[in-house]
Amino acid sequence: MNRFTFTVAGRCVPAPRMTYRGKRSPKVLRYMSYRHDVAWAAKAAKVPRFDGPVAVKMDIYLLKYGKEGDIDNMQKIILDALNGIAWSDDRQVAEIHARKHYVTTPQKEQVQVTVTKYTPEKEVATG
Repeated sequence: MNRFTFTVAGRCVPAPRMTYRGKRSPKVLRYMSYRHDVAWAAKAAKVPRFDGPVAVKMDIYLLKYGKEGDIDNMQKIILDALNGIAWSDDRQVAEIHARKHYVTTPQKEQVQVTVTKYTPEKEVATG
């Protein structure tokens, strides 16, 4: 299989900064719970494990209010949750596309994740 898409219901939780003192803070506990939810959504959708490099696309649907979090921290939680499920290690991720979309109700909050086998367009000459 070269492409697989699945959906994680609910609001995406950005990865927090973890410090020694903060490992049991409410933000970290919410992060751990959401990471678990992402992993279960992938397993329930029967996401195959990809060998070799992959490209990942994330469409993040959020209700806009206050501080919504940085998109790079939202990517991190999805990538971390898929370790050992969609790939052996997130070092296999060679390309990432992520986009926020704003929705009108909390029931529409979700993340759609597409994993594809990475095929580079051309080698880029540097120098």
